[in-house]
Amino acid sequence: MLYPLRLQPVYKDYPWGGRSLETLRGPIATPGILAESWEVSCHPNGASIVLDGSLAGIALPDVIARFGGTLLGLSVATHAGADFPLLAKFIDAREPLSIQVHPDDAYAQAHEGWSHGKNEMWYVVAAATGSELVVGLRPGTTRPQFAEAVASGRCESLLRSVPVFPGDVIDIPAGRLHGIGPGLLIYEMQQNCDLTYRVYDFGRRDAKGNARPLHIAQALEVIDFDDPTDAVLRRSDPLPVAASAARGRVGFRPLVSNAYFQVEEWTVATDSAAIFTADGERFRILTAVDGAGRILYVQEDGTRGSVGFRTSDSLLIPAALGRYEVEGPVRFLQSLPGEEP
Repeated sequence: MLYPLRLQPVYKDYPWGGRSLETLRGPIATPGILAESWEVSCHPNGASIVLDGSLAGIALPDVIARFGGTLLGLSVATHAGADFPLLAKFIDAREPLSIQVHPDDAYAQAHEGWSHGKNEMWYVVAAATGSELVVGLRPGTTRPQFAEAVASGRCESLLRSVPVFPGDVIDIPAGRLHGIGPGLLIYEMQQNCDLTYRVYDFGRRDAKGNARPLHIAQALEVIDFDDPTDAVLRRSDPLPVAASAARGRVGFRPLVSNAYFQVEEWTVATDSAAIFTADGERFRILTAVDGAGRILYVQEDGTRGSVGFRTSDSLLIPAALGRYEVEGPVRFLQSLPGEEP
């Protein structure tokens, strides 16, 4: 019997990270750097484990192997088979990340033997004063100009940096050069791919004094030098939700929608609920970014079920769950897989 699956995060200790995730979820037993928290993942570099219920302790790939399209959805299973298409994560940038770019599907398949490239989006959860993101190149920058700047150590002068604030949303399609500045806590939704081509790493070295590898040749092949980079969406007041889809005070903000994923922000007040129907076509990923809530649903045998969650918790909503309600007070992001070309 399937139910909303609360998942154990997979932590990554990349050198630029810190421990800001503890400001969201409280003390974390894992020691050291917590640069990333992979919230919902079937990637071989870190698969999620179910935390609660009859499937507790089972890895997400094994749950998918057991339930298939009932969990993923008929639409997803048709074009992806048993391949889980998305990866959700938090990113804690104590220091700046590398300046990097990701390949698209065609390049990943032709050159890396991986079925997906990496389109992604960022939602700014928290930002220190003066925080910035790198989003593309300065207008008019050509491939030869950028290649020469990288070779001579001057590429920072050609980057387009933008100030950002909590609630800002940035779309990062494959081919868009990008980087996360220090002092930012980001929620990222992406394709299920871990391919990154670094072009600049701020002279960073590991504990043994070794520089991390760069991938300049690959990056120059995949960077979109015609990218307009008009990509930052500012926070706006949530839209009111029709009475048929809500109980009480509920707001909705569409964030990013493309061929790979659709991401929405929902706000639900105390004594209110957002009402959804998982119709069997696509699973959903729900992540709380503020407050605490509860998911109410009806089990296959007709009994009512509920799952509580709090800030930074992520849940996988099975495609065949049917009607479910999310009670507040909570602000959460809900993501669905898109219809890949």
